[in-house]
Amino acid sequence: MELAELHRLQETRTEAEIAHARADDAEEDIFVFATVLGPAFNRARLPATALLSDHVHSDEGIIVNPAKAAFHRPRPYFFDASLKPVCKVTTNQMDYSYPSGHATTGYLEALTLAMIVPEKREEILARADDYAHSRLVCGVHFPADVAASKSVGYAGVAVMLQKEQYRKEFAAAKQETRKALGLPLSAE
Repeated sequence: MELAELHRLQETRTEAEIAHARADDAEEDIFVFATVLGPAFNRARLPATALLSDHVHSDEGIIVNPAKAAFHRPRPYFFDASLKPVCKVTTNQMDYSYPSGHATTGYLEALTLAMIVPEKREEILARADDYAHSRLVCGVHFPADVAASKSVGYAGVAVMLQKEQYRKEFAAAKQETRKALGLPLSAE
């Protein structure tokens, strides 16, 4: 069933979908959500937010790598040579597929951002789903990989909220981002 979905995507993906998936493949930070929040939401303008994003991204590996090591699920193109990925691929067969690190980062960053800008929560979470779907369009993950990443993302943010460093960086990023976007400093 999962292979059938990947083959369907491979056969129907458009050049625009491929370009979108490749752009998502290249960016693994909170600023992928500039498509939701606008051009004022960028790394150069928001250093505290960038710092928080960088730490969230680095925590993704701590969260995902033990699961990848336990499940040993090969990437789809190692499993089925007729799949032709359109994004960066690994040649290391030990770089496992389940759960997706990119998709987990997307959900971790989205959930963090949704707490900063709750007024845009639905749009942010929809963009996170789109970001995760890009992994399928790329041809580098199975649907279950990205589905698991969503659950891992929610659990990961719950753990991060317990860390003092995360809460401190989050508070600074929230103030900085809301000010840059012209939003009241406390979300109603």
